[in-house]
This record gives sequence, C-alpha cells and structure tokens, in this order.
Amino acid sequence: MQKIKTKCRVTLSILGFIIITNLSFAQNTSVNKSIGNVFVTDAGSAFNVSIATFKQPFEFTKGDWLVVGAIAGGTALLFTVDKNIKNFSLSNQTSLNDKI
Repeated sequence: MQKIKTKCRVTLSILGFIIITNLSFAQNTSVNKSIGNVFVTDAGSAFNVSIATFKQPFEFTKGDWLVVGAIAGGTALLFTVDKNIKNFSLSNQTSLNDKI
C-alpha cells in the first residue's frame, strides 16, 4: 500500500510540475497566424537583430575594446603554439587512451 501511495505522489508531483510550467510559459494560441505572417515577423526580427549586431561596435567603450583586443591577442597566441601542441599530443599516444 505504501508503494502505491508513493507512486501516486510522484505521479501527481510530475503532473503538477507539467501543468505549472505550461501555465507559466503559455503562448497566446487564440491568434491564428498564417505561416506567411510568422515568416515575415521572424524575418523582420532577424533583420533588426542583424542591424543591431553590426551597429553595436560603434557603441563600445574603451573597456569593451580592451576585451576584444585581449581575446583576439589570446587567440593569435594560441594559434602560434597549436602545431606544437598537436605534435606533442600525437607523439605521446598510448593504447590506454585509445580505449577511452
């Protein structure tokens, strides 16, 4: 009997969680939009985000540009040692690592 009560509690908890999350993130389904309307809306949003992405560097502060420079410099530095790391890794292979 205790097993049945536990299963019922678990089932009700899962069901309650599903219902609460669906109500929390519910979308307005009463509006019927055609595929064309959805496509136009999505394309417009993508266009606006693309424009904002290209305009954003003009609004960077000095600190933002320092971060960009540090990331670019770190990437360039890692490219210079990439071949050495690859050669080291390839020359130190073991059969143990092949099984992992």
